[in-house]
Amino acid sequence: GGGGIQAVPVGRLLPMGERIAMLKMDVVGSDVRALRSSLPLIGNGTVNNLVLQLYPHQRWNKVSRVGIGEGIGVMRDVIHLGYEARLMVNSPLYRLHWRKLHSQEVQVGEAKVPYVLLYVSDLTDIIRLTDNCRCDTYLWFVKPPGWSPPVTGLGKQY
Repeated sequence: GGGGIQAVPVGRLLPMGERIAMLKMDVVGSDVRALRSSLPLIGNGTVNNLVLQLYPHQRWNKVSRVGIGEGIGVMRDVIHLGYEARLMVNSPLYRLHWRKLHSQEVQVGEAKVPYVLLYVSDLTDIIRLTDNCRCDTYLWFVKPPGWSPPVTGLGKQY
């Protein structure tokens, strides 16, 4: 063929009724677009764990023309769908910057993976620090035990 890369929404790659234990996304600049394309799977609880390798927002803007506000909005949507947002302790951003600025307790999750819990209010800081250090980081979105789909959703159709 022509050597081009075809983008396909994550939800179209999975047969109906299948479950995903772990979805790892490393899409170098298409971070927000890939996360947005997985919102239907998150919204219906198909994905138990999603690890997003998040690159500095300048990369998203260059590759996908996605701004900071849009990126924060998509990550906020995942949290509002009832998933926990976690910053993985093994990520460069945590080791270089986050632990110096934030005194959150490190917790240990599934498979003994250490993390700190993130809130919507932390998202801007995550993006700012990723930009400042020009390093990537790993965000881990987790469907907590007893999760059920939001009754009203986000007012959006995924």
